[in-house]
Amino acid sequence: MFKSIIKKILKISLYIFLLMAVLSGIFLWLVSLSEPVIEDEAAYTTLKRDSIANGWAVGNNWLHKNEYGLYEMYVEGKPFERGYVNGLLSQELVVRQEDYFVNRLNALIPSRLYQFFLKQVVVWLNKDLDENIAEENKQEIYGVSRFASERYDYIAPAYQRMLNYHGAHDIGHAMQNMNLVACSSYGVWNSYTSDSSLLIARNFDFYAGDDFSKERIILFINPDKGYKQMLVTWGGFTGVASGMNEHGLTVTLNAAPSVLPSSTATPVTLISRQILQYAKNIDEAFAIASRAKSFVSESFLIGSALDHKAVLIEKTPDTTILYTSPRAEILSTNHFQSPYFLRDPVNIKHMNESATVERYKRLQQVMDQVPVKTPQTSVNILRNRKGWNESNIGLSNENTINQLVAHHSIIFLPEQQLVWVSTNPYQLGAFVCYDLKKIFSDTFSIRDHKVVYEENRTIAADTFLTTDEYQRYVLYKSRLQKFQSTSYNLPVSDQELAAFEQSNPEYFETHLQIGKYYLAHKNYGAALKYFNQAKSKIIPRKEDRDKIDAFIQTCTKNL
Repeated sequence: MFKSIIKKILKISLYIFLLMAVLSGIFLWLVSLSEPVIEDEAAYTTLKRDSIANGWAVGNNWLHKNEYGLYEMYVEGKPFERGYVNGLLSQELVVRQEDYFVNRLNALIPSRLYQFFLKQVVVWLNKDLDENIAEENKQEIYGVSRFASERYDYIAPAYQRMLNYHGAHDIGHAMQNMNLVACSSYGVWNSYTSDSSLLIARNFDFYAGDDFSKERIILFINPDKGYKQMLVTWGGFTGVASGMNEHGLTVTLNAAPSVLPSSTATPVTLISRQILQYAKNIDEAFAIASRAKSFVSESFLIGSALDHKAVLIEKTPDTTILYTSPRAEILSTNHFQSPYFLRDPVNIKHMNESATVERYKRLQQVMDQVPVKTPQTSVNILRNRKGWNESNIGLSNENTINQLVAHHSIIFLPEQQLVWVSTNPYQLGAFVCYDLKKIFSDTFSIRDHKVVYEENRTIAADTFLTTDEYQRYVLYKSRLQKFQSTSYNLPVSDQELAAFEQSNPEYFETHLQIGKYYLAHKNYGAALKYFNQAKSKIIPRKEDRDKIDAFIQTCTKNL
C-alpha cells in the first residue's frame, strides 16, 4: 500500500511538472519578443577576431585587458555592427557574466518554484518591452546576444534574455528587499574644487555578487550617429550606469524610491544611454529623459561641461523634474530632493525606512571635512567606511559611503575630458585614468598605444587592503556566503562561529546570521542572545529591524 501511495504521488508530481512546462512554453510563446531584422546581417557574421597583446581586434575595433585587470574596449559603426563586434570581441566575458548573474539570482531566490513564478511575472511585465526600446538599441543588443550562452535557453531565447537583463537595475531597486542597489554620488564646482572646474564622483553600489564585479569593461563607443562616449559596463550590457560623452556630458544612475511596476516601459539604463549619445548639455538631457517612459523611478545625476554644473533629473513613470542645487555642489543617495517629490508618500516612506537619509548626512559630513575637492580627495571620500562622526558601525553597513559592494566607483572631470575608474576589489583598488580627447582622436590606435590609460595619473590602491581588518572582512564574506548557500543547515563548530563573530563584530548582520544559524538548529536560547546583540547595533533598514523583532518573538515563545 505504501509503494502504491508513493507511485501515485510521483505520478501526480510528474503530471504537475509536465503541465507547468506546457503552460510555461505556451506563456513564453504568447509573450515572445521578435528579433530585429538586419538587412546586411550576413556581412557581419563572417567577421573573425584577430589576436593582439592581451586581447582581440576586429578591424578598427579592439578589446584589451590592462595590467590592473580592467578590460578596455573600442567599437564603432552602426548599431548592429557595434553590438555584433562587441559580442565577438568579448564573447567569453558575455558568457561568464551571465553565469555570475544567474548564480546570484539562484542564491537570492533558491526556491525553484518561486523562480518559476517570478519568471512568469517578469516575462508578463516585459511582454511589450521591445516596443519601448529604440530600434538602434534593440539592434545593438541583438548583435551582442548572438554570442550568449545556449546554457540558459531554458530561461528564454538569448535576445529576449539580453533585453530583460537591461532592466535588471530597475527590477533590483524596485524589489528593495533584495538589497541590490544603494548608490552614493555628488557633483561639485566653483569654490568646491581646486581649480573651480566641475567634478563628478560616484559609487555604483549595484551588488550581484563579487564575481559579477570582477570583469569590468571600460567601453569606448564611436557611433555612426550621435556623440562618442565612454561607459563602465560588463559583458553583454550596452546600457549606461556611469558614462561621459565627447562634450563632457556625464550620466550616473541613482536608484530612487519606486513601487513595483505594473507594466513595461524603457529600462533606465537605456534612457541614460540615449542621453549620453544624443545630449551635449543639461537642456538636451532633460528633453530626452522627459520624452521617455521609465520602468521605475530614477534619479539621473547629470554633469555638463558646457553648463559648468551638475543637476538631478528626478523621474517617475509619470513625471520628470529638474532639480538644481542652490549651492555649487549636489549630492544624491537614492531619495528625491526636489520640492515636487520631497513630500511624495513613496519618497517619505523610503526616507523613513531605508538608509538613504543617514547616508546622505554622512556623505555631506565627510565632504564638509574636505572643502576643496580633487580626484584624489574624492577617491578618499568614496572609500570612507565609517558611520556618523567616524563611528564603527560595521563593514558593509548601508549607512556608510563605502559599503564594500560597489561594482565600480568613478570620478569625472568633464571639462578636461578625464575620467578615473576603480579597479578590484570594489573601490579599494587603484583608480585608472583615461583621457577621452586622446582615445577619441583620429590618430589613436591600440596597435600603436599598448597602454590605453594615463599611467602618470593613476591613484594608488587603498592601504586598507594590506590590513588585518580587511582579511577578517574576507573571512566574514566567505562565511556569510556559506550560511546563505546552505540555508544554515550544515553544522558549524563553535570555533568557526566565534571567528565569524569577530570578523565583523560591529555589523548587525554578523549577529543576525549567527542567530539565524542557531534558530535553524532550534537552539532558541543562543539564537535569542545573538538577535538581541544584532538589535543593539546600527540597523539602517526598518525591514531588518522588524525582522529581528520577529525572530526575538519566536525565540521567546519557544524558551
